[in-house]
Amino acid sequence: AGANDYVAKPWNDAVLLARVTTLVRVRGLKAQLRERERALHQEGAARERVSQELAQRNQQLALALAGGRMGVWSIDEQGRVDGDARFCELHGVASGATVQQALESRAHPDDRERVRRALQRSYETGAPYVCDYRCGDDAVGWRWIHARGEHIADAAQRMAGVAFDIDAEKRAELAREGLLAAVVGQPLQGVALFRGDDLVVEAVNDVFERFYGGRSLQGHKLLEVAPELRGQGFDET
Repeated sequence: AGANDYVAKPWNDAVLLARVTTLVRVRGLKAQLRERERALHQEGAARERVSQELAQRNQQLALALAGGRMGVWSIDEQGRVDGDARFCELHGVASGATVQQALESRAHPDDRERVRRALQRSYETGAPYVCDYRCGDDAVGWRWIHARGEHIADAAQRMAGVAFDIDAEKRAELAREGLLAAVVGQPLQGVALFRGDDLVVEAVNDVFERFYGGRSLQGHKLLEVAPELRGQGFDET
């Protein structure tokens, strides 16, 4: 009796086996719980790292778009344009306006058909959408915008892209084209336009080419066209 009962009483193999089995199961469950806790902790840490990386990439993308003065846009299946603040600022439209509304209200009348054709061609062929057009009105003036977009893979009628202001570059390009046209169009005088340190002929009219035997001079260096000018300062770099 008393403290020695556990010695005096006979062993019950079934009870002992049940207790041992229960103990083993409990310990196994505790080990599984600890392993699950470690896995959840690791999973949570991985998710946190992914979340931080996504936030960092989004911040980098936002900085890149802001630095490039780019607006982001998308077109849904119903033709509605969803644009960020920069896109809406560039085009003077509210997010959610349809492409048709944006074109009719803000695109230059002379450019609307070209924009429509570029969009239609992109939808028909699946090729990227690329277009330059003027946006604004007569009161505030017109500025050149460059837009490009790609079709979203999960739906042929959805598109997303960027747009940015190219007004200064476009006006310089048009001015240069006008100058080239004026040079080439001179009927009575021989005129040529050269570029770079090597003085490569960029534009030339027929009068100038006839003066040098009537051969094509565009793309040739000045000293190739007129070797007699060597030693007169044109070959100095």
